[in-house]
Amino acid sequence: MPYTPEQNGCCEQEHRTIVEASRTLMHAHGDLPKGLWAEIINTAAYIINRTGVSGIEGKSPYELWVGRKPSIKNLRIIGCTCYAHIPKQFRGKMSKKAVKGILIGYDENDGYRIWSLDKLKLIRSRDVIFDEEPLKQVEHLNSDKPEEPDESCVDFRRFLEKKDETNEHLDPNKNENPDTPSITEDEGGPSNENVSDDGGNVEDEIPDRVLRDRETLRPPERYGFDALVMSAETDVLNLEEPKNYREAINSENKVNWEKAMQSEIDSLHENKTWTLANLPDGKKAISTKWVYKVKMNPDGTIDKFKARLVVQGFSQRLGIDYEQTFSPVAKASTVRTLLSVAASKNMKLMQFDVSTAFLYGYLEEEIYIKQPEGFDDGSNKVCKLNRSLYGLKQAPRCWNQRFAAFLLKIGFKQSNADTCLFLKKTESTHIMIALYVDDGLVASIREEDLEIFIRDLKKEFKITTKPASYYLGFESHQQEGRITLNQKAYLKKLLERFGMENCRPSPTPMIQTGEEKDIEDPAKKEKFPYRQAVGGLMYLMVGTRPDIAYAVGVASRTLENPTWNNWVQVKRIFRYLKGTSQLGLLYKSGNNSLVCYSDADHGGDHSTGRSTTGVVAMFSNAAISWLSQRQTSVSISTTEAEIVAASEGAKEVIWLKRLLLDMENLDCRPTLHVDNEAAIKLSKNPEFHRRTKHIHIRHFFVREQVTSGELVIEQVDTENQLADC
Repeated sequence: MPYTPEQNGCCEQEHRTIVEASRTLMHAHGDLPKGLWAEIINTAAYIINRTGVSGIEGKSPYELWVGRKPSIKNLRIIGCTCYAHIPKQFRGKMSKKAVKGILIGYDENDGYRIWSLDKLKLIRSRDVIFDEEPLKQVEHLNSDKPEEPDESCVDFRRFLEKKDETNEHLDPNKNENPDTPSITEDEGGPSNENVSDDGGNVEDEIPDRVLRDRETLRPPERYGFDALVMSAETDVLNLEEPKNYREAINSENKVNWEKAMQSEIDSLHENKTWTLANLPDGKKAISTKWVYKVKMNPDGTIDKFKARLVVQGFSQRLGIDYEQTFSPVAKASTVRTLLSVAASKNMKLMQFDVSTAFLYGYLEEEIYIKQPEGFDDGSNKVCKLNRSLYGLKQAPRCWNQRFAAFLLKIGFKQSNADTCLFLKKTESTHIMIALYVDDGLVASIREEDLEIFIRDLKKEFKITTKPASYYLGFESHQQEGRITLNQKAYLKKLLERFGMENCRPSPTPMIQTGEEKDIEDPAKKEKFPYRQAVGGLMYLMVGTRPDIAYAVGVASRTLENPTWNNWVQVKRIFRYLKGTSQLGLLYKSGNNSLVCYSDADHGGDHSTGRSTTGVVAMFSNAAISWLSQRQTSVSISTTEAEIVAASEGAKEVIWLKRLLLDMENLDCRPTLHVDNEAAIKLSKNPEFHRRTKHIHIRHFFVREQVTSGELVIEQVDTENQLADC
């Protein structure tokens, strides 16, 4: 019968056994956070399955299921303090080597599940040192003597007798000499949250061995518990960002986070973001959460503590709570082109940040949210939104429409090439604005026009302004008639993140040696943070470093199943960046021609036989746009590969021409440089029919542009081909 669990007495009894065991584990060795109850229940089931059960003669559930006795040599005291090893890929030379935590369970891949006390999140690790204090003897309620342990627990109790014994490093995958405990520093993992190795069950791989008298086993001093604690406490200032409200109010920076939350609430009330109301029938209130961020300056110092109230928009329903969600942002090419034009005209630069920008957007739908955690007045009412709020699916779109409407009202026009570029041009006024969500970059010929615009902007929105020196992670420095752009601060953090800050520089980002076989050394089979590294490099490449575009593009092809050889190639890119950290882009006046270079390496990708397209566009003596991408089909000749690349270059340069026409009325004929004579002839006339009849018609876009006079195509020597792949 439904809703009558009493009918299944065996199941209910088993549930009770697990719950009572879980409750004991939660409180036996210090009170564990109640939010970990699910982990503790899993741990209780893990232990019960490996322990003798009354009614089953001397056999544990595990033995009955798999047919062999389990090993309990990996068991430790749940709730004890422990230190999980941090792989060298995630720490610098002088950083701490371990993270402090509490043991809460056992991982299915021969490791331990640990609650990090520093980061307040779950991590998994195989290499752990435990600080187990012996459990105090607890008198039995009905006896003068402690209850005698059964035989199945004897081995487990032996593990709890001596602190020296529990401070050993346990490696479940190796049959170590017990006289020489080791702390392996080279075992890695794909991320800070998962540093375990793949493997089978713990019971399958732990060999049985006779335990010697632990009184005589003393690990070397360098492996001792105190040494590890000293390493773990090297970080004096803890700037971990809380994951939720509870972590924020219990963190070392509680006062700073409370001020940040109060500032956010004040902004919400100031903008009349919501009105308290009773929840109407048929409506559902959406939950909210706090998001915390420590804003840093380019030099690594703290800018401010920022708290943001966001709606959990994943619960919104299409057609009821939202309709359209798309919201554009300024393209990186647009930002660089704006800076190149500013350099050529010696324009004044300023950047602004709109505080709580999404609160200015107007909602078309009727939406209710729950009162924010920590600021609930206890009235059981909900908040009816009058404005958009962070986390709503339509919030970015609402804000973008509001900002665009304001600029159009005060005389600006929206670019057709990039809808996040706004322009105002008269005989005496020339202002350009690029908007990336709530961060804006402004360029103006006259400083008084810039001041007038900022004054109008402050009347409509709450903003902060400063000279354009650090925009979207790009560091810019302006002098008379020239602007430099780089990402040195970001590169420094990137090198430190992957432990490459002290690496030996390399003269090139990669070595092209053809198809390479992976290294078969078993020692190189450890996991490495390949995806994270390539992702970090990609932002650098997209921003200011076209010189690593090809190398990063090649590295991104193996994200699914990278090999050790691929990881070595990525580290070579880091080594190249270490030696060229001062490089960037230099825009200067004197050359207002738009030129583009296109090239292709025929069959350069040995795994697919496809070629790689390389394109770079120049204005004001520096690159404003570039790409390096594998072509979508196999080219059977160099001519075909080059014509495909030329078509990509033509598309990019035609768009840039429209962008420059909007920015400064520059109606020029861009030049496309190609180093393949046959491709140039084919782009002008339909020659070589027998050898080119299979080429898709879309690749002859370049011929149409040349015929119509939109661009000029010229030959360039290979030595001067800037887009050489």
